[in-house]
Amino acid sequence: DGEVVAIDGIELEAPSTKRMAAALSALGVTRTFLLVLPEASDVVYKSVRNIAGARIMIAADVNAYEVLKSRTLVLVGDALERLTARVGLGRDGGAVDKGSAAAAGEAN
Repeated sequence: DGEVVAIDGIELEAPSTKRMAAALSALGVTRTFLLVLPEASDVVYKSVRNIAGARIMIAADVNAYEVLKSRTLVLVGDALERLTARVGLGRDGGAVDKGSAAAAGEAN
């Protein structure tokens, strides 16, 4: 039932709930949704906060409960990469041994 929508980014010069609602509607996001940003953005937050059923979080703060209670998950930019890095998933969806990954990073 749930959906995932990934977009490259959100470009707004100033907060605009009307423009944000129209963009989300064009993407098919019409019910409860969680908008996940790679990092905080006051402009995006102010544009989304008055949309019914909307929640907005940065990738570092997302938890399973928030994802599950949303009909649609909207990932912006590299939010997915930040989420998978945080929970320890590799590109293939498998678990990453964080000790080995750290050692490999030190070896480079």
